[in-house]
Formats: sequence, C-alpha cells, structure tokens
Amino acid sequence: MPQNFSEIIFLIVVGTILILLMVGFIIFMIFLHRNRQLKNKQDMLRTRQDYEQALLQTRLEIQEQTLKHVAREIHDNIGQVLSFIKLNLNTMETAAEPEKIVMLQESKSLISKVISDLRNLSKSLGMEHLAH
Repeated sequence: MPQNFSEIIFLIVVGTILILLMVGFIIFMIFLHRNRQLKNKQDMLRTRQDYEQALLQTRLEIQEQTLKHVAREIHDNIGQVLSFIKLNLNTMETAAEPEKIVMLQESKSLISKVISDLRNLSKSLGMEHLAH
C-alpha cells in the first residue's frame, strides 16, 4: 500500500502541475491575444489618421490649384478683354462718328465674350466643387 499511496500522490502532484501549466498557458495566450488586438486597433487608428491627413492634404492641393486656375483665367482672359474694352472706350472719345459705331459694336461683342467667359469659369468651378 505505501507504494500505491506514493504513486497516487505522485500522480496528483504531476496532474496538478500539468493543470497549472495548462492554466498558465491559457492565461499567457489570452494576454498575447489581447496585446495583438490592442496593437491592431492602434494600427487601424494610425492608418485612419494617415488616410484622413492625406485626404485633407489632397483637398487643400485641389483648392489651391482651383484658385490658381481662377486667378489665371481672370488675369489672362477676362482682365485683358476688359482692359481692351476700356482702351477702346477711351479712344472712342476722340474718334470720328463712323469709327465710334465700329468701336461700340466691338466693345459690345467683347463684353458678351467676357460674360460668356465668366459663365464658363463659374460653371467649371461648380463642376470642380461637385467632383469633391
């Protein structure tokens, strides 16, 4: 019996140690899993922030390009035509009557062109705004 009793105690001790090792392994795996979940959440948050930052940067660049485009269109097209109309109207004061009629018709035509250019520019801005 003493040998049988010592075997039982040995089995109980070994069984207890094995159970404790399994419980320790399970706790370690749970801890490892939670750390991975936290790391994944942090990575997702960082990725989302990077995406939003890139999106904001892109929007700012598009706005800057749009403003440059508008400024260039106003300066190159509309500004020049209006300056020519002003010059045309100034020279009309000293021109003869038949030349005044031609200059007036030319000025009206140029004003129509400026209005058309402004409409086109306004429409293009509206389309660029809708594209965002």
